[in-house]
Order: sequence, then C-alpha cells, then structure tokens
Amino acid sequence: MRYWLTHLICALTILCLAGAALVAAFVLGYYTWPAFVISAVIGLALGLPLGWWITRLIKKDDPNWRARRPA
Repeated sequence: MRYWLTHLICALTILCLAGAALVAAFVLGYYTWPAFVISAVIGLALGLPLGWWITRLIKKDDPNWRARRPA
C-alpha cells in the first residue's frame, strides 16, 4: 500500500463530514432519500480536499517523514 495515510485520512474525513451533514438534515426534519444523497455529496466535495490537506500537514510537520516517501 503506497498511499495508505492519504487513503485513511481522506476516508475518515469524508465519512465524518457526510455523517455530520446527515445528522444536520435529520435535526432539520428531512428523512427522505435526498438527505442521504446531499450528505454524501457534501462529504465527498469537502472531505477529499480537506483529507489531502490534512495529510500534507502531517507529512510536513513530521521530522521523521522522508521527503520522497509518498503519503
């Protein structure tokens, strides 16, 4: 697995943001399938770039991470 850190961080970020959006939809009283679809789109649209950014921050701040080693 070459990019295990990136995959892990992106997956966790996407799932957390999609779950938060779904909880917000439930609180507002939306219990239909569009709430699930919109939450998934929000999770993907915001979670993927945020996951990449978090991964780069982790690699940049870790003194033991080699520069040419992929995340």
